[in-house]
Amino acid sequence: MARATLVSSRTVAARPRWQRAAAVALAVGVLTAGLWYGRGVQSAREGATLAPRGTAPTATWFGPTPELAAPSASPSARQSPGRQALLATPGLALRLEDLIGEELGTGSFRDDPEGFKQRLFSRIAQRFPPDQVEAARALVSRYIDHRTALDRLAAAGAKTPEELSEAFEARKRLRQQHFDADEYAALFGADDRLDRYTLARMRIESDKTLSPGQKQAALDEAASIMTPEERRQRQQVQQHLTLQQQTAELNARQASDGERYAARQASFGAEAANRLAALDQQQRQWNQRIDQYALAETAVRQGQMSAPQLDALRQQLFTPQEQLRLPGALALRQSR
Repeated sequence: MARATLVSSRTVAARPRWQRAAAVALAVGVLTAGLWYGRGVQSAREGATLAPRGTAPTATWFGPTPELAAPSASPSARQSPGRQALLATPGLALRLEDLIGEELGTGSFRDDPEGFKQRLFSRIAQRFPPDQVEAARALVSRYIDHRTALDRLAAAGAKTPEELSEAFEARKRLRQQHFDADEYAALFGADDRLDRYTLARMRIESDKTLSPGQKQAALDEAASIMTPEERRQRQQVQQHLTLQQQTAELNARQASDGERYAARQASFGAEAANRLAALDQQQRQWNQRIDQYALAETAVRQGQMSAPQLDALRQQLFTPQEQLRLPGALALRQSR
């Protein structure tokens, strides 16, 4: 069994927001970013062609190939170095989503799209290099328009590969009305690849006429649509989800440390099992410190401890970085 590359929750939490969002998108594995907004399905049935039952895997597993969008920028603007650099930005769509999320505190873009755009333009000037600002403003303006249009797509609880394919195609056609081909690729190319892979996987796994070997070969071919880095990220996230599920099962039956180590060693190898055992110990120690501090807060409220004593205990128990996590940890403890 392949050994997992595991990271601690602190490592994941330390990543930029767009990377964490990307990890979540990969983790979900069912038309993730493709169905972020509206889960829209239009009536036109231009979905993917199913591969003949029981046949060897072919490209028909993937469904339709993305079409080219009509140009929305002049040739000179399309060739500007600033625009090209902007479109080369990793996680560009999620970076725009971050900007939108930060500005939502001032009002919904649905209530006043043009006013919302103007407020975003000010943020863009602070977040992007000067040579990219003009292109970024033009792009975010159309991004807001496309988000508004996505809201109007009819919502549907798509579950089958055909329904999901319709939702994917409807969203893709709408996006192509707002973005050039290179913009579409920069913003949504990774989404498309993941969506097409997921549709292919659903078709393959539901085909009862395929032998286990044929299914695996078809799954391997389907995965080839993603880039090596996307495949690596997806594998890591899947391994992390497997670990989460296993840990939940171990917690539910109150497994001993020995049982935990044996299960993890079998699934992920001795090295990973050792790291996870160390993380378990760190988590127990963290919980003990949280419990101690929570009891001290109660003592302060009851007049049994002074505020300066509580502050001294906080400094003793937690590093400055850990103190930033303290309010959230206390709220989580209280909710349990």
